[in-house]
Order: sequence, then C-alpha cells, then structure tokens
Amino acid sequence: MSDIYQVVAECAHVTVNSPMGRVLNLLYKGALVPADAPELPRLLDIGFVAKIGGETGGVDAAGIPAGAREVEVPVGVTSTPVAKTEKQLKAEQDAADKASADADLAEKRTAAKAKLPADGSVPDGRAGKDVFVEFLAGNGYDYDEVAKVQDKGELIELAKKVADKRS
Repeated sequence: MSDIYQVVAECAHVTVNSPMGRVLNLLYKGALVPADAPELPRLLDIGFVAKIGGETGGVDAAGIPAGAREVEVPVGVTSTPVAKTEKQLKAEQDAADKASADADLAEKRTAAKAKLPADGSVPDGRAGKDVFVEFLAGNGYDYDEVAKVQDKGELIELAKKVADKRS
C-alpha cells in the first residue's frame, strides 16, 4: 500500500486526476494528496504537506484516513496568529491603558463642566476641585497645569482673580 499524504498548510496547488485528465488543483487544508503528484517532494520539503501516520493507511469510521487527526503541522505553516513579543504586548497594553485613561478623563471633565454656573460666574466655594479646574481652563489657564494644583484654596484664589479681572 502506498503512503497517504495530507495538506497541512491552508492550501496547496497539486496535480490531480480529473475527468479531463491531469489538472492542477487548489487543495485546502485537510485534503488528501495523491502519492504520484509531481509537486509532492517540494510540498513535503516546504511543509505544506505531511505524510499521514499509521501502518494500515486505511480510514477510520468517519472516513478520515488513519492518523490524519494526529498530523503535526510544521513550524511556520499554521492558521493561528504568530505569538507577540513582550514589547508588542506591553505597547498594546499601554495603548489600551492610555485610551481608557483618556476616556475616564473626558467623562470626568464633562461632569465637572456640567456643574459650572450657567452664567459663567465663579463656582460656589462648595464646588469640587474639578469644577474649579474646568472654570480656570475655560478662562485661559492650561488645564494640565491647574489640574496639578493640590490645594483647592489655591484654585479658588485663582478663580477670584479671574472674576476680578472681568470686573
């Protein structure tokens, strides 16, 4: 009994018998390859086709050649994604973290802006630090700089200076 071969790459071009004679066909992963195919040695060398194990060369109850399920796929011939390096994984995680932080910041700023007085006046002293930061950012101060200020009292004083300049 001759050996049985199977396509283990996603696909391979193989010469097969057909009603029209010998034709070059595109065989997909799992298809059986005739042992007399002229491309077989090259396809074996590059790992697109593998010999199916098993002594009998027969088929199982499902019609699958013996050992077909155990065919090892050569390295580099796979349909699964290539593993990413630690650097790539870290870069992706950093990008995801930044996007999440940006979304959180946007939500926080929107909530603070909603609490600003409609008439543009200085917020009430009971308003949160974020509200004062938004008030100052809306009146010419750099958001990142005023957001760094830890003391709410300092932000209130800056807001009062803005109000005094308007008067």
